[in-house]
Amino acid sequence: MTDSGLSPVSLRVVGMAGGACARRVQRALCNVPGVREATVDLLSETARVSAGDDAARDATFAQSLARAIRSAGYDAEPLPPARDADAESLAATFDETLRRQRQACLLAIGPALPILALELFGARLQAAHVAGALGWRILQAALTIMLLISPAAGPMLVGGLRGLLHRAANADALVAVGLLVGTVSSIAGTLTLRGEFIRFDAVAWIVTITAVGRLFEARARERLTRMAYATRKPRSWEMGRGLRLSDRAAELLVIVGVTLAIVLLVGGMLNVGVMNDADAIGAAVAVLVAGSPRALGLASTVATIGEPSERSRQILRQNLSVAYACNVAAMSAAVIGRLPPAWAAAVSTCATWIVLLNSLRVRKGSWVEDPGGGAGPQPL
Repeated sequence: MTDSGLSPVSLRVVGMAGGACARRVQRALCNVPGVREATVDLLSETARVSAGDDAARDATFAQSLARAIRSAGYDAEPLPPARDADAESLAATFDETLRRQRQACLLAIGPALPILALELFGARLQAAHVAGALGWRILQAALTIMLLISPAAGPMLVGGLRGLLHRAANADALVAVGLLVGTVSSIAGTLTLRGEFIRFDAVAWIVTITAVGRLFEARARERLTRMAYATRKPRSWEMGRGLRLSDRAAELLVIVGVTLAIVLLVGGMLNVGVMNDADAIGAAVAVLVAGSPRALGLASTVATIGEPSERSRQILRQNLSVAYACNVAAMSAAVIGRLPPAWAAAVSTCATWIVLLNSLRVRKGSWVEDPGGGAGPQPL
């Protein structure tokens, strides 16, 4: 409750991947007229805003807050007043998130299967003349466009491009650009009958692998949050030097990924280097997907649970090392053309899985019941 007795406004924030994202959202909320205090919870992806009497009673105040978050490069929607960030009320929010992610997986697999089937068997079904492949390639293009505008890829594209537009590149920015480059290249290859530019199957694989990874991520995030709220609420976000460096590294990965992709595309078009233009497009898409800093963001997010301990810091260092290594290795392999786009998506997804599984292992042993009846952190 605020000083005036009015309940704080709660919002669901989509697209945050680390402390830097949380700080951007908090600054955007604090700049809204009438806001007294704003706090952002990374794990539950919620924001709480306390406002003055006039602002809190304004029926459009919550929408103004959501617009401010969108202007910072993230998506947001107001939550009902009863859905405050506690263990009981967060259950409904997580149920809705899991429902959306399951739906996204099904909507990704639906178009992806015929796209991949056409890639495998389309050449055997086409007519003998030079334009024989045009028919099934156009069908592939239509299915790919349906896939990109579906809930499986649409929010990722919108969130990533919004982040780039507002110079607040999030974890989806590189994947969004990679999907667009692969789709535009494939459509151009279809219309010009140049099969080496067509990568509809890679786009389908990237969306499907990413959707499945996000479903696992949502489940793991739910478990981590429940563990935190079963004992006490996660502490306020306090960035240590290591976490600040991880956020800077995540931002740097986005810049490096976009720069390398541009260099590869320009070099391919100008026939500079060892790759031709078609191979350069595939390498650029792989670099963009492999450079997604989502694992880095998750590593810093789960660090907000519980009290700091030596083992927690050790696991955090492990998570950050895994995320760094996966990004650097995958991007290096993609630059030299040794990592296809679909494998780049698999590596990025596996990195997030390793970070989350490692975090779940630690958090299970980090909290025990206090003999006095309460719960709290105990030495590991």
